[in-house]
Amino acid sequence: GAGILDTGFAGNKPIINVHPGIIPTSRGLDSFKWAIHEGDPLGITIHLIDDEVDKGDILTIRHTPVFSTDTLQTIARRHYELEITLMRNALQYLDNRIEMYAPEKPAHMRMPKDIEAEMIRRFPEWKAKMVTKDLE
Repeated sequence: GAGILDTGFAGNKPIINVHPGIIPTSRGLDSFKWAIHEGDPLGITIHLIDDEVDKGDILTIRHTPVFSTDTLQTIARRHYELEITLMRNALQYLDNRIEMYAPEKPAHMRMPKDIEAEMIRRFPEWKAKMVTKDLE
């Protein structure tokens, strides 16, 4: 969590955020963990910040591939690497705006340890639903 920037900080210039969740379904902190816990797809969103947490114009979304051989650690690593790759190339998406037709959820705070334990327990079931069929 880098914290919330005041949009006035940059004047009239856009501020790009690379968020480790699919907005608007996965907002706030620990998006990777919350997506698994809530049975949502995993991915990275590049968006322009506005006055609300993880709700600005969406520039692109990239889904994180999930394989049947994944462990929680291997998919976390792939997800992080995708985030870094998109961050390096974020400016190329600046002229894009995409419409999202997904359920909006409230922004999460840091995941408590007891819920994290439940998320880890749910991981195999989540993975079975999310396996990227055409990439295996």
